[in-house]
Amino acid sequence: GSLVELVDDLFEFVQLDEGELEAECERARVDQVVGAAVAACDLLATEKGLKLETRLAGAEGASCSPRLTRVVQNLLQNAIRHTPADGTVRVEARKGSNRLEVVVEDSGEGIEPAVLARVFEPFWRADGARSTDGSGLGLALAKRIVESLGGQIVVENRSTQGARFAVTLPQRG
Repeated sequence: GSLVELVDDLFEFVQLDEGELEAECERARVDQVVGAAVAACDLLATEKGLKLETRLAGAEGASCSPRLTRVVQNLLQNAIRHTPADGTVRVEARKGSNRLEVVVEDSGEGIEPAVLARVFEPFWRADGARSTDGSGLGLALAKRIVESLGGQIVVENRSTQGARFAVTLPQRG
């Protein structure tokens, strides 16, 4: 990753105070947000021979913060990085009565149980191989953004294979 990328990420990371974004009134639609994130990662996926799938299950028109684009993009980049060729990375969105859930899951190697608790720590890396791409802030930044929007993000291993990151955000109006 480039220094510019790191500085951008750091700057955004530092600016985010929990609750600070709650007040922001700019809104976007889930299909726009997911579409933009997928478009940004499309080339990366194609180069690796991965399928990028989107399932918006009726949540297309749900309103959310435009900052969610960055969250989904960071989760997608992470998933793409850890999924071998011919794998699949999927973004799903679901809208509940008062919450929005956005899930990114992959068919990669999954995450060691000991590592699960630490994946959102800034600059923490599971192994040397992971230190090649990105600023090391992607997941930490995703978590900060989600929390500043009053939501939560959790990670788990899928029962089959790969990892699953789920973002839940409160839905206003």
